[in-house]
Amino acid sequence: MVGAAFLMLVCAATPPGATARSRPSHERVVTRAIGAAGPVVPRSFAGFSIEYPSVPDYFGPPGKPNQAFIALLRTLGAGGVGAPAFHLGGNSADESWWNPDAHPRPPGVQTDLTGPWLSMLRPASEQAGARFVLGGNLAIADPANAVSFVQAAVAALPPGSIESYEIGNEPDLYGRSVTFHVGGLTLTRIQHRPANYDMPGYFADLDTYLAALGAARGPGWPALAVGGFARNAWQARAGLVLDHAPQGIGFFQEHAYPLNRCRTARPPAARWRRDLLQGPGLLPMPRTARLVRAVAPRGIAVRVSELNTATCGGAQGVSDSFASALWATDMLFGLAEAGATGVNFHTWTGAWYAPIQFVPSPAGPVAKVRPLLYGMLLFDRAVQNGAHLLRVVQGRSDAVKIWATSDASSAVRAVVINKDGRAGRVVRLKLPGGLGPGTLERLTARSLGSRSGVSLAGQSFERGGFDGRLHGVAKSERVVARRGIYSFRVPPASAALLTSRPAAP
Repeated sequence: MVGAAFLMLVCAATPPGATARSRPSHERVVTRAIGAAGPVVPRSFAGFSIEYPSVPDYFGPPGKPNQAFIALLRTLGAGGVGAPAFHLGGNSADESWWNPDAHPRPPGVQTDLTGPWLSMLRPASEQAGARFVLGGNLAIADPANAVSFVQAAVAALPPGSIESYEIGNEPDLYGRSVTFHVGGLTLTRIQHRPANYDMPGYFADLDTYLAALGAARGPGWPALAVGGFARNAWQARAGLVLDHAPQGIGFFQEHAYPLNRCRTARPPAARWRRDLLQGPGLLPMPRTARLVRAVAPRGIAVRVSELNTATCGGAQGVSDSFASALWATDMLFGLAEAGATGVNFHTWTGAWYAPIQFVPSPAGPVAKVRPLLYGMLLFDRAVQNGAHLLRVVQGRSDAVKIWATSDASSAVRAVVINKDGRAGRVVRLKLPGGLGPGTLERLTARSLGSRSGVSLAGQSFERGGFDGRLHGVAKSERVVARRGIYSFRVPPASAALLTSRPAAP
């Protein structure tokens, strides 16, 4: 295995006409190194989180599976990565209930979950290996309904396809109502509890669910998940939550949206794109690391079950821009390094931050791919074949971010992300010995603000009708090491994946 080998990286701004081998003397030089091997990246790490009402748009209505979406799951899960895992819920978790017999809905419930609804999930599990986190309605205060839903889901879906049942969605916001606008849509999250609802009130609600779900536990029963708070102030008290409920919990869920669009009707897109790629946009990484340190000693896993660029459906010109693709790749690596077991990018039909959405039409669903999906795919290509992270010392102020992995065959992959929208970089990598020539694939668009025209290794989802696969002629570059150094240029606002495999004996 290629393990704790040294990797040196030099990044420098390159003026017009310069090449990777002719760096002017005035260019800034940044050196970074790889140390020992880090954690293995869990299978199916990069996934989706989908609101309940949008599930038919993605998976297809009962009896009519969305085969293009299933093909996309296979594209993302290629190379042993595993199909994306799904978190189903979000705000709609507390607005949905199990209702196979069409009973009148209680106040606050807008979506009925039934046997035909569960049947929509099965093809994605059977044909692509998808697994699910089911968001549950805590606000309704009906633990018996939660038990019935879990029992029905376990019976309806393939064994092992339900990872966990998440009890409630952002209960720290139950005491307030929020209305926001996305495009022509107006959405309201209703107030579920009195304005003074606090953690003791949450514990009282949680206790009834834990008791009912624990008493009903049977074969194939999923793990239980708690947390899923909107505010860091509640998440920082994860230990207190687990002290209160020490038995039967498998996951502590985290929700993370670095930019707050709920309070800003017209965000300044250019500034927000810069914020997304710098300190404010990267806050989920250290917060997840702190959460993992708090709960991992108790044997509890952390899933970032909701993540995206900005709250309240995202920000136009930011969440749907190429900047979000570079952010997504960086974020996935950072959260894997922090110790999360998986990440789910939140989406729903009509949201600006949707990596992909399927808009219903008389001729069938029409797919709209956004740049963030390519960021997920770049990450997946870098963590194939049982990859584990190689530790990289990151620069604090440089616009270039580097992540590296080594897989079960000792192939080394390095991802270089140039977040600078104006200046390219020359990259020089000193990889471990015994590797052959490298293959370079690029993730590109015209600018950080581009909303289309994205390509990965020369291919795109945007060419022809969407069928879940990349189209176009695959393009790569051969990079030969000279004196142990792999040199190449990374243009402004782009990323590159260098793959080098052990040399033939």
